[in-house]
Amino acid sequence: MIVLNEIKLDKDKKYPLYKQLYKGIKDLIIDNRIEVNTKLPSIRETCKIFNINSSTVVSAYNLLEKEGYVYKKTGSGTYIKNIDVDNTLDNKKNLNIIYDFQNLTADSKLFPVSEFKELMNVVIDRDGGSAFDYHESIGYLPLRKVIKSHLEEKNIFTPLESIQIISGTQQGIDILSKTILDYGDIVITEAPTYPGALYSFKSRSAKIIEIPVDRDGIDITILEHKIKNFKPRVIYTMPNFQNPTGFSYSLNTMKKILELAEKYNTYIIEDDYISDINFNNKKVKLLKSLDDNNRVIYLKSFSKTFMPGIRLGFAVLPIKLSQNFLLGKHFSDISTSGFIQRIFELYLKEKMWDNHIKKLSSIYKMKYDLTKKYIKKYIPLYLRYYRPDGGLNFWFALPDGYSSKKLEIYLKEKGILISCGSRFYSSNNDTEYFRINISSIEIKEIEKSIILLFKYINKFIKNKNNKTLIHPINYFDF
Repeated sequence: MIVLNEIKLDKDKKYPLYKQLYKGIKDLIIDNRIEVNTKLPSIRETCKIFNINSSTVVSAYNLLEKEGYVYKKTGSGTYIKNIDVDNTLDNKKNLNIIYDFQNLTADSKLFPVSEFKELMNVVIDRDGGSAFDYHESIGYLPLRKVIKSHLEEKNIFTPLESIQIISGTQQGIDILSKTILDYGDIVITEAPTYPGALYSFKSRSAKIIEIPVDRDGIDITILEHKIKNFKPRVIYTMPNFQNPTGFSYSLNTMKKILELAEKYNTYIIEDDYISDINFNNKKVKLLKSLDDNNRVIYLKSFSKTFMPGIRLGFAVLPIKLSQNFLLGKHFSDISTSGFIQRIFELYLKEKMWDNHIKKLSSIYKMKYDLTKKYIKKYIPLYLRYYRPDGGLNFWFALPDGYSSKKLEIYLKEKGILISCGSRFYSSNNDTEYFRINISSIEIKEIEKSIILLFKYINKFIKNKNNKTLIHPINYFDF
């Protein structure tokens, strides 16, 4: 979540305001307080936050772009760049990072580059210059048809006009925030949850109510109580291998949340974060596949499991919402790259996607099994953690009272990056929880990385000054 309110601008200083704003945002990026590809507030919104003029914001944003911290999309806005792989002054090499447990991006060696190159040439030879034309905002028709078939294999049956191509899940969340939320609307989210979603909802001045999740999913009793009293416009969920916890909804929880959405006339956003990466050989059940009353807005990104730089995904929308969403998409970026859509249509059609997921799952399972093995072997007795059935997140709890914010800062100084729990809560309050992700850790380094992580956590725990939490969050049953 972007917390620009934490930045303090001193108008009495001789140091230019735009440089103060630039430095404040840069520090948030370097400290990993803002997720990669998250959209910054618009120039107008930032002016309101700091009571400054637009030229100050423009100058700050331009400097951030020049220094490689952000990138701009015409007609859409300014987004956080992945500085992990760019040659900026403050990249992780210069920070002497040994192990990065924050990065959710797969090793670039796993990207299907040769297949992509082959299909790229096929599309150019077949379509010529038309491959680079603007496409309809709703998306390239042959791709939408292939996605429709792909969904039917997962027991999701939807009309073609409900399928909308988007430039990644984050864009889908942004468009939904703009098209279905009004000032002061209530949004219910899981706690903890994806920070990019929290920011999008807050950017529309929505009021967020957080509901705890556990190994069975969102707490249905608390959820119904909140729905009754606050009548939310939408409920944001990640039912499979939730980020950051790795929890998955039980079938009973899925059925109950659908019943509540119908009973109280609200919508559910299902963010299918990474359901493809599944390790227990059971077929993953999608919430949308149980949705008989058209209450679920299904969002799926291919970026996490394909190639992150190719911003591509899709939304499945209730017909009532599809027209406004389409307008929002048009005003966001007109359309997702038609060239990429044409390539990916062939990639799905030729079953290359299925083969890629099998290969990726096999490698990730090896990583997952080794990580689980070495956590079990070396974990200090005072640490608790959850073992998911898919994805690559592990959710840990420090002993009561210990600050994961302080732990994140301490480990960073030692060359290890983790994600403290506060990042995943609307309030940004400190917690004893933290997340590690093993996507970018090489297989041969897993044991060493876990040993080093626990070594420094032991040293951290021995310092009682790190025990600063007055009201620990204790509702996770690991």
